[in-house]
Amino acid sequence: MKIKIYAVDKLKKEYNKLGTLDYLERIKYYIPIEVYEVTEEKLKKLISKEHYNIVLDEKGKELTSIELSQLIQKLLSSQNK
Repeated sequence: MKIKIYAVDKLKKEYNKLGTLDYLERIKYYIPIEVYEVTEEKLKKLISKEHYNIVLDEKGKELTSIELSQLIQKLLSSQNK
């Protein structure tokens, strides 16, 4: 499984970029992951019904790091069944 995270205009602020880079550095040893900064218009073209989509958007549901980790773990375990 490869994770692609789409950030809708989210990483413009420096602290968001630094936090994202730190997270990617730590998680890359466990699972392939990529983060893309996209506009809302481009996002509509990238969303696939064949995949589970996670989108970072300030209007969306806020998850803690633990909740995001649990969600990813659940997706990984359901894929292996």
